[in-house]
Amino acid sequence: MLSPDGVLGVGCAKDNGSTTTMTKPMTPDDSTTVFDTAIIGSGIVGASVACFAAPHSRVLLLEAESAPGYHSTGRSAALYEPAYGPPQVRALTRASRAFFDQPPPGFASSLLLTPRPAMFVGGPDDIETLRAVHRSLLDAKLPTEWLSMEEALRRVPVLRPEVCACAVLNCSSSDIDVHALLQGYLRQARAAGAQMVADARVAALARSGDGDAAGGIWQVDTVDGRRFHARQLVNAAGASADEVAALAGAAPVGLQPRRRSAFRFDAPAGMDVQGWPAVMAADESWYIKPDAGLLLGSPANADPVHAHDVVAEELDVALGIHRIEAATTLQIRRPRSTWAGLRSFVPDGEPVCGFDRGCVRTALWTWPRPKEQLHLELGSFAIQCVQFVDMRVLAVNLAGFTRFSHKKALTRPPTSSPSSFWQYQAR
Repeated sequence: MLSPDGVLGVGCAKDNGSTTTMTKPMTPDDSTTVFDTAIIGSGIVGASVACFAAPHSRVLLLEAESAPGYHSTGRSAALYEPAYGPPQVRALTRASRAFFDQPPPGFASSLLLTPRPAMFVGGPDDIETLRAVHRSLLDAKLPTEWLSMEEALRRVPVLRPEVCACAVLNCSSSDIDVHALLQGYLRQARAAGAQMVADARVAALARSGDGDAAGGIWQVDTVDGRRFHARQLVNAAGASADEVAALAGAAPVGLQPRRRSAFRFDAPAGMDVQGWPAVMAADESWYIKPDAGLLLGSPANADPVHAHDVVAEELDVALGIHRIEAATTLQIRRPRSTWAGLRSFVPDGEPVCGFDRGCVRTALWTWPRPKEQLHLELGSFAIQCVQFVDMRVLAVNLAGFTRFSHKKALTRPPTSSPSSFWQYQAR
């Protein structure tokens, strides 16, 4: 949610392989420039907001870490799955597909999506769940197949027949090149004039002037003593977004960071797994996915934690290995690598977007869940649906609501359900 003073909130993340340089060009003595919009957080959401805002306004992108995409974005399972998540997330994910398939010229040097079907598997007790997944795919007019046990085993021969009674194949899923996506947003933001500053963890936010969107100015102070000024704030701080909200005097939305652990391990000797689909348990208790010649696995946990630089818990990894080995003939002797990310959720599980009424329409928040995400998986759903979300956020932020007729939905109290705005937008 955005506070009426110009603060925009969104889930963010970071890619450790980032190639876009963040600079530290300003000091307290020369930071007299007043930006139109200051974005706090340069994960997938903050970067995409900067990309679309920069051609129309003076944008400052502040990153607490040394490079963009360090947290949820850089720890994503990198899967575009239009059948995953609550209804509005699924709608937004489908609406983002056109951008992923045909991004703007110069956005990326390679494809953002590579086909990777997703297969939902389950035993006899999961048949109704799988039927519901199949119906939702058919209702969304997405290519899907109902698979018998034999058909599922032909695609993924390590599945245990006693665990896999049947499966649903979503043929519209794809791997996402998250690094290329993040870098594309950052590159275009920079080309349009956005100023990016790293190692700029926000310590204080204050509003000067008469408090309305036309006259007031935000003062943004960082922990190392730098000061910036902007007319609007975009809170893209991911799992820390409620903490940033408190600095701005905006009401929290009850964002709960949740840890998800993952690990990579060797595929069976002599078995080519690159053509396998991503495989997910019908009860969402585990998943596996080919990843650069290895397999990526997770217990698909979502454990509530406070916002921090999360690491994989040994118990999470052990639980994931146990569940995967119970459902397949895979034997995971020792993971090649382990990591964890935060997926952040509000109580109803859907995205949130709108102005915080306590800040005079200059503070805007959005959580595509980040990725959650992401989402990562580990940064939530931000990555797979961020394109559709942020263009509408920017229309609100930059055009002063003039592009929308549903203004009341965007200025609702933060305690109300966030669903009304997205139901309108996702139609």
